[in-house]
Amino acid sequence: RARAVAVASERAPSMPRQAPSGFQQLGDDGTDSESWPQKMQLMELMDERESGGLRLLSDLTGGGGAEKLASMLGSSAGSGLSGEAADLDHRKVLFGANAFREKEPKSYLELVWDALHDAVLIMLLVLAAVQLPTELVFGKDKSTAWIEPTALFLSVFIIVNVSSATDYVKERQFKSLAAKLNQSNKKVVVRRGEQTEVTDAEIVVGDVIAFNAHSLASLPCDGVLLSGSDVKVDESSLTGEPDPMP
Repeated sequence: RARAVAVASERAPSMPRQAPSGFQQLGDDGTDSESWPQKMQLMELMDERESGGLRLLSDLTGGGGAEKLASMLGSSAGSGLSGEAADLDHRKVLFGANAFREKEPKSYLELVWDALHDAVLIMLLVLAAVQLPTELVFGKDKSTAWIEPTALFLSVFIIVNVSSATDYVKERQFKSLAAKLNQSNKKVVVRRGEQTEVTDAEIVVGDVIAFNAHSLASLPCDGVLLSGSDVKVDESSLTGEPDPMP
């Protein structure tokens, strides 16, 4: 197994580097969180490739490499983070959470409004709205003039509600399925010197992540390699390069 220290996540929105009022958090090595590297420094480090990234890492750590970076982040290459809730929450405040901001599904009325923007349905509504007064005024049999326009209105009503109800159910089923998938998709991090399974959203900056080429091959965050043998990275989804990069 190889290990990497998590240093940034592209999922996390930009957040101010400020702790809650009156709050001071210490890392596992006793360092004040105000001395931790800035979020922008870590993002710049992850944006670089090959020699540029190594140079930035050396500049940031004074030549100490990945283990020094872990220490600067209040972590440890060997034992990881302490796993205390206050420390994990504080890291999310400073660096952002390792999760996309959840988008609320549309309400039923919003889906109805979207369905009413269909060009064919708009044409049917206009036709019914014009035909009803026209038949009532100029039609030969005014007693039955309302039937065809009403049928058109009723058809649009049924189509819109069936479509909206289907989309309403599908959106909530998809949200439930995504939540179950996220809960089942676990990664292994080192906390308090022990390997612990966590979800992607529970990974924070400073976590030491254990991975291998089998069940734990994907990393849901940016990181710096601490140790490993013949480690290669598949960046095809980012760069289009088909061959794994060392």
